Amino acid sequence: MFRNRFYLRNVATIVVCLAGLTVFSGCKKDKDNDPDVGDNASKITATNVINSSSQIVTVKAQIHWHDDDYQCQDDVIAQAPYKDNGFTLELPATVSNKYLYLLAEEMPDVITISDKTVNAADIYIEAFDKDDNNIGGFYLTNNDESVYAMWYYVDKNVTIKGEYKEIYEEYDEEEIGKYDVDLKKGWNVVYWSWTESHNNSTGRDVYTYTMTSQKPSGVNLSWFFEDYYDSYAVSLKSAKSLSAKKPFFTKK
Repeated sequence: MFRNRFYLRNVATIVVCLAGLTVFSGCKKDKDNDPDVGDNASKITATNVINSSSQIVTVKAQIHWHDDDYQCQDDVIAQAPYKDNGFTLELPATVSNKYLYLLAEEMPDVITISDKTVNAADIYIEAFDKDDNNIGGFYLTNNDESVYAMWYYVDKNVTIKGEYKEIYEEYDEEEIGKYDVDLKKGWNVVYWSWTESHNNSTGRDVYTYTMTSQKPSGVNLSWFFEDYYDSYAVSLKSAKSLSAKKPFFTKK
């Protein structure tokens, strides 16, 4: 089902599926902490992490990239101790060129980008135990995992606007992507959300994905931990690791 590039629909299915595993493992989100990410996106503060683990010692912000031989690499750009059921990561002010990808090449052609020379990078936040083993990851999301906050770096100011529609007849599916993003040079928080519906007239499942700079109204977010070695998650660990390292800006 995975094509030569990761489409938003593919990544969303894996992320939402894995995030839901924390509910099945017995930890319900009794209330939303709705942490304020603030105006400084380079400082990531997590408190009251749901489904936490006593095995977590260190939290690392990692970037996935490819070297000149197109070999996959994972580099740590920031790390912090995990204590009092939370952490604070300080991201570097600038990012090495080797981690950057050309944003325009990862976007659908019908989407308007104010500056097509802008380069970007994205991170994922991982948990490590006392032996420096990667034991899980952290997400900032809402109760039904339909909205996620993500961190992106850009080397110039840029706006991304527009909408696309793609029909996959072989799967009886329709994908709609909506972008309303205003990124400033440096680190930014972007909110990614998705909905699923069914078009009775066409018989297709419709997946709508939205990326915005503003948090959707009425949405409360909480930090939670996903244990890669949970009995429900272990079979999907490899899929999760792959999807987490792909940008959500995805070209058609």
